[in-house]
Amino acid sequence: HQPLPTTMYKSIALLPLLTGSATAQTPGCHPQWRSGTSYTGGSLVSTTIYTTTTNSDGDEVTTSEKKNFECQTANEAHCPQYDPAVPAQQAGAWTDEGVCTGTAPPPVTSIPTTSPTHPIWSGAGCPEEWVEGAEYDNGELALVDGIVYRCSEEQFVNGWCGNGGYKPGDSQHWETAWTLLGGCEGTIAPTGSPTWDLPSGLGCPEPFDEDASYEEGDKVELQGVVLQCKSWPNSAWCGRTGYEPLGPNSDS
Repeated sequence: HQPLPTTMYKSIALLPLLTGSATAQTPGCHPQWRSGTSYTGGSLVSTTIYTTTTNSDGDEVTTSEKKNFECQTANEAHCPQYDPAVPAQQAGAWTDEGVCTGTAPPPVTSIPTTSPTHPIWSGAGCPEEWVEGAEYDNGELALVDGIVYRCSEEQFVNGWCGNGGYKPGDSQHWETAWTLLGGCEGTIAPTGSPTWDLPSGLGCPEPFDEDASYEEGDKVELQGVVLQCKSWPNSAWCGRTGYEPLGPNSDS
């Protein structure tokens, strides 16, 4: 008989090594599920599943295996109470992730990001904090998280500046109503009330009446100030709501 080729012996010797390397590795087990613990969608736990079967001799045989489970986002409210070891409860809150052995490594936590910094704005000091529901005039300033914002100077757009859906820097549409100016230090010094020279003539005219009609040249008094209705066509606005004397649109 002729001897077998050397290459055949090498192939036979390698077969056990190749077979052994194909064995699947089971993942480590996550922390044991505990009733009442706060779980949310994506939370990972493990528990022991017991299975009872009947063998060929008619005897009941119970086996156990440790399995991982993931809390279902759609049913996360049930995860603290629904035991994944109970089939009916498992189906209502947990997803079977398969058999596990040992201990799973702790989850990787992301490093928190810091808020962006902005250069100090050109003004002096910090304005008052933004308040939801407040009324803001065109160009008025507000502060959020140490950042200064200016309410839109476009007519009527300032009506959105106090709306929670337009909170400066912290809402989807805030740039529609606000402009970011920058960081700030200190406080803005309060300004004194404006003063006007007394008009020529004796006494004050009738106080402004929001229900009255006004024509070109009519004079009224408001907060100790005398104001005169402008000439046509601006005079058409003198009795309109939103164009009250000393209001945001009074210069119209």
